[in-house]
Amino acid sequence: LFRSGEPVNILVAHLGTHYVRIGGGVERATCEFANAMQKRGHQVSILYIDTMEGEPYFQISPQVKQYNILFKNKKQILPYKLPLVYRLKREVARLFSQRKAREINALSRGKIYGSRLRELIDVINPDVIASCSIISTKYIIKDAGIITPVVQMVHDDPPTQYPYLSSVEINAVRHSAAIQVMLPYALPTVKRYFPNNYIEVIGLPIKESTHPANLHETKSHYVISCVGTLCDRKNQKQLVQSFAEIADKYPDWNVEIWGNNSNSYGRQLEREIHGSGLESRIMIKGSTKDVESVYASSDIFAVPSKLESFSLSLAEAMAAGLPAIGFKNCNGVNSLIQNQKTGFLVDSPEDYSQALEKLINSVELRERMGKEGQKYIKRFNPDIIWNKWEQLLRKVSEHK
Repeated sequence: LFRSGEPVNILVAHLGTHYVRIGGGVERATCEFANAMQKRGHQVSILYIDTMEGEPYFQISPQVKQYNILFKNKKQILPYKLPLVYRLKREVARLFSQRKAREINALSRGKIYGSRLRELIDVINPDVIASCSIISTKYIIKDAGIITPVVQMVHDDPPTQYPYLSSVEINAVRHSAAIQVMLPYALPTVKRYFPNNYIEVIGLPIKESTHPANLHETKSHYVISCVGTLCDRKNQKQLVQSFAEIADKYPDWNVEIWGNNSNSYGRQLEREIHGSGLESRIMIKGSTKDVESVYASSDIFAVPSKLESFSLSLAEAMAAGLPAIGFKNCNGVNSLIQNQKTGFLVDSPEDYSQALEKLINSVELRERMGKEGQKYIKRFNPDIIWNKWEQLLRKVSEHK
């Protein structure tokens, strides 16, 4: 393993969204990154923004220091909501231009956060800053005036989201020391917006499954599983509709959808299931921290997403030996599923139903594709990923 050199003082900036008890993909990646770097002997701190202080949803090492920039001595000293005048300006601008609305938001919040960020970063005195979002980089470089090298992490889908970036955000990232993207598909877009930045591809770490799926096991009911936040972007309604088309032919197959259904999309999904008359066979199972058990008891993994940057649930399902079905036009899915080899990439809802049938009808096909997926996903072995990160951080920190 890569261990040369002195420990690096790493600061992780999670300043774009809420952080405390949030079970999202960026939050999970943040915690895993911090834990891994701390375990490798580096000093790690996290700056975050939230209306409360507290622990993240995912386990974090007690050696990782965490600071809510809105609080000081357990008292909130900065507002989370923008003053009314800025909010009105932003919402009026949104009627005409998403980019202008983002710019107003970035400039207004930057005025509030800048000096506090500078105060905390001066105390932490990091060698390098890993920024979880473009807006975080803007606050650090432009508003706090920090010259410590920043590595811009790209957790979003550049082709669909970069056209909405404001000029102030783009200008800030151009001053970063390096940009990390998770999959090669993002490179052309990132290079177009940031032609002079150093860019490196480093994926998410995917552990080898300790409870792989047993696809030859005889069961009373077989399971098509789907894991992720219940939202339009994840498109779970499509899975319900596609399964409803074929459900009568396969009475020993069920669908399990894992994700918190307390939001409006979750309620819409419940109505969709009720309308299909398949309440006993399409189940919303809620949130879980034991996702490995979900994959271990599944037979097919469905990822009907419209938009992904790197589908973590898909990669983990593949590591567990599950064949997968996704849409061909979803970047963070089509970069992981190898069509006809580790699963199916389809063009339409009708094709989705047909792909489900192909896998349902052949345990040999499920097993062959599952094994190929396990082989493919080994390129994201945690040691490989963390070694790449460690080398990048050391390289960047040398220019502090």
